[in-house]
Amino acid sequence: MGANLAQEERDAILNHPGTRRLEKNTGFDPAWLPFGLQLRSSAPADFAINLQRVESGVAIHILRYDYRSEQDKVPTLDELNLKLRLPGNFGNLEVFSPSDAPQVELEVSDDLYHLALKNIPLYSIILLKV
Repeated sequence: MGANLAQEERDAILNHPGTRRLEKNTGFDPAWLPFGLQLRSSAPADFAINLQRVESGVAIHILRYDYRSEQDKVPTLDELNLKLRLPGNFGNLEVFSPSDAPQVELEVSDDLYHLALKNIPLYSIILLKV
């Protein structure tokens, strides 16, 4: 890795205190992240979450993948609780979805944001605003 870099640049990366060298086929352990996990979910669910900084705050994109062939759709998920570690001061939120938007309650404790979601559709965006 980094074989295309100048030796000085490569050494700077390899000798950085945040660099971890692994043997081939070694899996990634989230415990290695410098500040721990950024997101925790209350239950296993088949979804993807992407955080995007935007001018007014942070957009949390939620995309669900639990397609049910017998129903030919992704059914609404009744409930999901998320704990998100995020620097900043976001006290308001807006919710968007191409279908019925989920219900969201927000609790903030220091840099930990607790999001209690209900009736989560296939796709939604939660905008945490400054």
